[in-house]
Parts: sequence; structure tokens; C-alpha cells
Amino acid sequence: MHPNVEKLPDEPIIIVTVTESSDVESVAAACDAIIGDKLGPFYRINDFSAFSFTFSGLMVGMAAETTRLPGSLSDPRIKPVFVGTSDMVKLGSQAGRQEQYGELAILLFATLEDALQHIRLQLQDV
Repeated sequence: MHPNVEKLPDEPIIIVTVTESSDVESVAAACDAIIGDKLGPFYRINDFSAFSFTFSGLMVGMAAETTRLPGSLSDPRIKPVFVGTSDMVKLGSQAGRQEQYGELAILLFATLEDALQHIRLQLQDV
């Protein structure tokens, strides 16, 4: 299992703690392994709270995440969520809505707690 990828027990929620050593392919593979043959949806939270990146890093990451790689943000079994307060995180969540990034509806929250609260409310409505 990837050290920065965790599935919450008894909930369809995967938390990815993004660090300098995170790479899209291994994180996506870890998420795909967690999901397995389940149909989803799974909420995949990318927590950028302790990570900062450049504009070019954001564009490279978004391009890699939107190649329909199993376990990536563009995997149809996944509902993507970003956590962070930097301008780059906000830009990333907005960029996901663009056609070249698959028109992803990426939810954005300032804290992990806020994201989890929102997701759990959504899960109650299912």
C-alpha cells in the first residue's frame, strides 16, 4: 500500500496526503487497488494542506490525473475532492472543470474536517 493513501474504515472515502514524493501513477494504482472491483462511487480526497506547488507542477499533475488512469481523479468510480487553501489548489479545482481536464467537478474545502463532514452528509442522502 502507498504510504500516503488511506481508506477510511467502513466508508467509501480515500484520503491521499499529497507530499513532495507523491506521484500520480503510484497514487492512482494504490487507489485502484483499494477500490478493486467495486463500482463506487468512492470519494478521493487529495489533501494539499502540507504541500505547495508551482503553476507548471499543477498543470503537469492535472494532465496526468485526467488520462482516465484507473484510480485517478478521472476514474468514473471516483468523486474528486481537494483540501487546501493555496491559490494553486483553488486553481486546480477550477481547472478540473475545463474540457481538456475532463470537465471534472472537483469539490474544494479548506480543511480535511470540512471535506469529511460534507462527504458524510452526502453519503447519508444515498
